[in-house]
Amino acid sequence: MTQLTDEQYWKLANTVYKDSALNINEIKNLTEKELKNIDSIKTSDNTKWVTINSINTDSGLQAMAVIPMSEYKDLCSGKITEPQTLVFATRGSELGEDGWMLKRQHLQLLVRTDCYHQIYRKLYVMENTMI
Repeated sequence: MTQLTDEQYWKLANTVYKDSALNINEIKNLTEKELKNIDSIKTSDNTKWVTINSINTDSGLQAMAVIPMSEYKDLCSGKITEPQTLVFATRGSELGEDGWMLKRQHLQLLVRTDCYHQIYRKLYVMENTMI
């Protein structure tokens, strides 16, 4: 598991404001050339992060789930079956009268992908217990 620094987190949090950061990179077997062309977010310490899921609603909520490039490569090659480091960054909000809309949108991001159903189910349970 990668230990996320404050600087890395703030870079990711600021990058979510770029629409291109919401482009999802599919987890699939890739050649070295394809891996070099993957859209990534580079932090000042030269760590690269890859968006594996995102959400973009008409009401202004945008969010991305990113993992380190090294874990992305391992996922694509089959060396690991789930990421060890998963960071969520959001922008905007969607609070309804009761404040539930934002929570529901975050849960949509978590359960939208089939590839990591197990991870997202665990996170959904964690989120659900906080409600």
